[in-house]
Amino acid sequence: MTGARLDATSVKGTDLRHVIGLTQQQLGEACGDATTKAPAGMQVRTCTY
Repeated sequence: MTGARLDATSVKGTDLRHVIGLTQQQLGEACGDATTKAPAGMQVRTCTY
C-alpha cells in the first residue's frame, strides 16, 4: 500500500489488519464502518455515504 491514495475510498467491511505499508494517513483518507478491521493502533473513520 506504500504510496497508495485512499481519498474517500470505501473500505467498509474490509480486514486491513495484515496490509503491508498501510499508514494512518491513508486510513484517515478512507471510509470504513463498524465491521472494518484496522491494524493495531490505527483507526479508520466511519462515513455514512
